[in-house]
Amino acid sequence: MATKEELREAVQDAVKAGTAVLGYKESLQLIRTGSPKMAIVANNAPDPRMAELAHDAKVSGVRLEVFDGDSRELGLICGKPFPVLVLAIRK
Repeated sequence: MATKEELREAVQDAVKAGTAVLGYKESLQLIRTGSPKMAIVANNAPDPRMAELAHDAKVSGVRLEVFDGDSRELGLICGKPFPVLVLAIRK
């Protein structure tokens, strides 16, 4: 499990490089194909969504990290003025 600072750095690098995909539906599609190297979900994600993401990530072999902060904080780290519940980082 990565620390908050490691995840923050990974997210910021992915956003700068253009390899971050923001949003639940888009990230879930990538996770189901097994193509991202990592998915990050905010700790305030609703339980049904968290369970679906965890299940699909496990089946696809994608690393899923829970960010130790809420979706607003994750959005700010991404440089967005809105909450980000889930993001996937492409390989």
